[in-house]
Amino acid sequence: MDVLIDKCAYYAYNHPDLKTDYQRLFADLYDRRHREMINVLTDQSENEMKKELKKAKEEIGKISLDETQNWNDYVDTELSRRQRKLIKEFQKVNFKDYPRVHHVRKRAKTLRYSATYFAGFDPKRAKKSKKIAESVQDICGNITAAHVNQKMLADFAKQTDDAQERSLLMSISNFQNEILSSRVKKEK
Repeated sequence: MDVLIDKCAYYAYNHPDLKTDYQRLFADLYDRRHREMINVLTDQSENEMKKELKKAKEEIGKISLDETQNWNDYVDTELSRRQRKLIKEFQKVNFKDYPRVHHVRKRAKTLRYSATYFAGFDPKRAKKSKKIAESVQDICGNITAAHVNQKMLADFAKQTDDAQERSLLMSISNFQNEILSSRVKKEK
């Protein structure tokens, strides 16, 4: 929802001439966001999260690191391997296959964080990996966000009884679709 609200704000900023009730639209979007947050943050989900964190802590306690390992070489090898794999996946991805685009984005995010946190072992390799990962993550993130936002806006438009709000939601949805179409063409 936060990305959708941000994209709607971008649209509103770039289309101030429209005689629309942006204030009402944003009030509705923030209300939907609030309801979703209440549903997500339940006592049950909090308890499940605590259990999973406890398991993770136990597993981390079992790790035994070999002190004779050359960590600089290991980090260089691992970042190189993950970078090659990401580039290969990115080059093959069909940008209309949104679940796959999202998967590639998550891989890029993982590489970016790895490069950030392990930069002390191999700063040159980490900088290169991080730069590539950020680029892939941005491209895939924009495509995924436009796809999700377009669908959500169209769904919201179907749910409203207000003709003016429906028209505004569909205008923003169509704008997201244009972004999506131009981005997919640009990346191919």
